[in-house]
Formats: sequence, structure tokens, C-alpha cells
Amino acid sequence: MAFVANIPIILLQCLLLFIIIFNPSSASVDDVGAPDETLRSICKKTMDYYFCRMTFRSWDGIEHADLNELANVAILSAKIQARLNKHLVKAFLDYKKYPEVKSQLEDCYVDYNVTLGKLESAYIHSDRKDYARTKKFVDDALTMSVKCEITFTTVEDKPNPIEMYSIELERRNNIALIVVNELI
Repeated sequence: MAFVANIPIILLQCLLLFIIIFNPSSASVDDVGAPDETLRSICKKTMDYYFCRMTFRSWDGIEHADLNELANVAILSAKIQARLNKHLVKAFLDYKKYPEVKSQLEDCYVDYNVTLGKLESAYIHSDRKDYARTKKFVDDALTMSVKCEITFTTVEDKPNPIEMYSIELERRNNIALIVVNELI
């Protein structure tokens, strides 16, 4: 019953994430704005160059963003993904989907709660321009998001229903860490 009550929230978050990732625009991935060389340089250091470019391209005002604003955008993007992952895992648990990996999903739910807290702290410290602490919180968030994915490697022949979402979060945390490193 709790799952049914949360469907509108989950759908709204999925829609927001879809809009962020697939912003309908005629611009190419390299028509981003912000000092373009800055974004190119940052994205080349990430796990996935094109994913990084698309992530930044989806945010309004990016063409006028400085490095601090890019860090905030990257952290917010990771927070949105972490929240989506957390709600997805909660829905699987509430709906009793994938009972064969229930304990792994429970562990991931805890990991995503911690990840959200770390990213919230990172955002606060980034906004205050305390980049050393921001880096620590983003690094901790990345560690927690990877921890969830590793949880599923311990069970052979079992599905990982959140694998794609875990990878998305790892990519977004990686982008945030790269931008914050540029600020230190």
C-alpha cells in the first residue's frame, strides 16, 4: 500500500531525471556553454566523457557557470540520482520484488541513505566554498554508491535489478569529484 501511495512521487522523480538526462535540445553534446574548454577538460577526466557533457548540457544557465556552480550542478545531479535509486530500492522492497536479493537491496537502501547525506553535506560545503570538505563528502558518497554495486557481486546467478541505476550514480559522483578536484 505504501508503494502505491508513493507512485506519483516516484514518477515525478523519474520524469525530472529523464528531463535532466535527455533534455530535448538541438544542440550537440559539444555545444554546452560554460567556458567550453573547462567543460571539455573536466569531462575528459571522468568515467564517461559524453555522459558528462550531456549532464552539464541539461542544466539551464550552464553557459555562464563558474567552477563552483559546476560543482553544485554535479553534486545536485548526483543527489537526484541517489534519491531515485533509494526510492527504487524501497519500491522493490515494499512490493516484494526480487526476494532472492532482498538482503542486498536492504544493504543498498542503507547505502543510498548514507550517500544522500554525504551529497547534501557536500553541497552545503561547496556552496560555502569549503572544497576540501566538499571533496571528502563527495569521495565518501562515491565509495558508498560503489559499495552497493559490490554487494551484488557476492551473489552468483542472482539478478541485480538496480545495476543500471548504480552505474548512473557512480558516474554522477565521479563527475562531482572531478569538478571539486579542479577547485582545490
